[in-house]
Amino acid sequence: MKIFKKLDPRTVIFANTAAALAGLFVRDMIVMLTAFAVTVVFAALMGVNPARTLIKLRRFLTIIIAAALLQSIFVRTGTVLIQAGGVILLTSGGITGGALVLFRMGILLTSGAAIASCGTRRNIQALIQLRVPYEIAFMVYSAIYFIPLMMQEMQDSIVAVQLRGIDLKKIKVSKRVKVYTYIFLPAIGSAIIKAQDLAANIELRGFRAYPERTSLIVLRMRAVDYLVIMLFACGAAVLIFYYL
Repeated sequence: MKIFKKLDPRTVIFANTAAALAGLFVRDMIVMLTAFAVTVVFAALMGVNPARTLIKLRRFLTIIIAAALLQSIFVRTGTVLIQAGGVILLTSGGITGGALVLFRMGILLTSGAAIASCGTRRNIQALIQLRVPYEIAFMVYSAIYFIPLMMQEMQDSIVAVQLRGIDLKKIKVSKRVKVYTYIFLPAIGSAIIKAQDLAANIELRGFRAYPERTSLIVLRMRAVDYLVIMLFACGAAVLIFYYL
């Protein structure tokens, strides 16, 4: 819906922050599923592809399984499902705990994608109009910009090493550490060079020459923005006070 794609970035930031905070307090599976579904639907209305975001949850499967096992061994809630030699390995309560971790991570990833869909420039302006110093707002989004670049460069370096016939999983640990050192150092050096170029560019544009900067973009809240903020604020407040 076009009306949601035109939401003020401040509204999107507030709504997703409220959803993430509420998700931290929720301990009931049905309520967590509802909160997760609301976040996914909201992100989809913002133009985000939820499926692409949710696929990223596969990277956290190890953490989720570990959370389920730890919940089963130390908390021991629910029905015992797997037991070996008198030691409880897995319970229904542990599976519930792991699922809660999964949905919390899903809320965080979906919220981040929804905020990113507003665009870097509008998000920076939103932070500035929220009284965040423009230097800090710029630094935050510079860091967000550099992290994917560094990850991509490291991935390219790993692929280059593998194309030379080196299997990182089969070599000794000492040699593996040495190889990773060769991978990380060029990526860090490239990031430093790009940061220096960025610093030179912003200085040429008079960055920090004045305590405040004017902007071509001025964000204005509409009635739908206030409505969305009110709905998310009320929902988050109810959940937080209920589970406190």
